[in-house]
Formats: sequence, structure tokens, C-alpha cells
Amino acid sequence: MSVSNVYFDFDDVVTDLYTVVKEAVRFIHNFDAPPTLNLYQLNEQEEYGGSIDHGDIPIVDSDVYKIIYTVMTGNVNLLPMLKDADDFFDSFIIKSAYKPIGRFVFKGLTARNPLLSGVIDDWMRVNLKDRVPYKVLHASGNQGGTSNSKPEVLKELKATHYVEDQYCVASKIVDSGIPVFLLDKPYNQGFPEREGITRIENLCDIKKHIKLN
Repeated sequence: MSVSNVYFDFDDVVTDLYTVVKEAVRFIHNFDAPPTLNLYQLNEQEEYGGSIDHGDIPIVDSDVYKIIYTVMTGNVNLLPMLKDADDFFDSFIIKSAYKPIGRFVFKGLTARNPLLSGVIDDWMRVNLKDRVPYKVLHASGNQGGTSNSKPEVLKELKATHYVEDQYCVASKIVDSGIPVFLLDKPYNQGFPEREGITRIENLCDIKKHIKLN
């Protein structure tokens, strides 16, 4: 079995952006968002100056977007790694010697604006260190980076699979012919099953389906 060319989403697949933003919204606005509300939807609530428009691009003048942007651009310690991702990266290390196992390279593809590449590089350096080699690319679109441009970029990269947390994004990528591993989240439940989308409980589950190193 050949090694798959897998790319990973960054926020809420590797980092815990959702929890940090949700807690900030609770503190600033006294609003306890239900776990079924994803960041796109949270950003679009009328309470925060947005409109009910379930597109992929956040409304930049909303208070929630400002919170998201502050977390994205702040100190790397503001954005913790998900425990699931931590375990996943550890699974590629010989702990007795703290050396990488095999050829696995973490390849991220984010819809973040490319101007934030330095922030992501800092985060990777602090959190991955010598655990696994890595690189993160940006799906650049008209707004600097949008999830709409992910399918096109993934095809150019000859990706065999993508790992995502948002069902709407996963569907667009599958429409382009690239299978997706959908990481289970409270906000991506209740959608119809479809060919090309494989739900996983954690990142280590990917190894049950394809070869990574």
C-alpha cells in the first residue's frame, strides 16, 4: 500500500479555535453558544451585527469575527493544540529516543489569510518542534483565503485525501473528486451520509483506512 498524500485543515482539526472563541464570546457577550453552532454560524448571529447568511466567508465587521481574528493573530499560547491532535503526532515518534518514525510529514491546508502565515509558522514551531516535519499552505481566494478555494488547491497538490471538521466544506471537496475524513464534532452532526466522506472520531482513526508513513 502506497503512502497517501493527505492534507489537513488547521483550525479545529489541529488547534482548538472553537473552544477559545466560544469562551471569549461567553465572557464578552454573556452568550453561551450551543455546541451545535459552528464558528461560521456563530459569526452570523444577528446579536453580533451579522446577517443570517450561511456562506463560508465570515462577516468581517461582526464582533465574533474580531474575536476570531484576535485569537488567530495573537500569541501562539492563546490557541492550544487539541488533545486528539497531540496524541496523533505522538504516534509518529519513538518516545524512548524522541525521533520521528517513518516518512510522515504533516501537510496543512488552511483557509486563513496568507498574511497570517508567520503566525501559523510560529505555532507549528512551538507545538510540533522536532516531533514531525511539517508544512502549511494557504488556499488563497478573493478574500485572501476562503474554504471555497480548497478543492482547486487540493487538486493542484494531487491530494489523495483531506481532513476537515466542517461538513459544508467537506462536501465541496468531495464534489471535486477528493475523499474527505470528517472529524466528528457536535456541529457537524445530523447531515446526510454521502459517498466520499468518512467520519472519524479522532485523527488516529485515519490510520485504519490509509497508510500515512
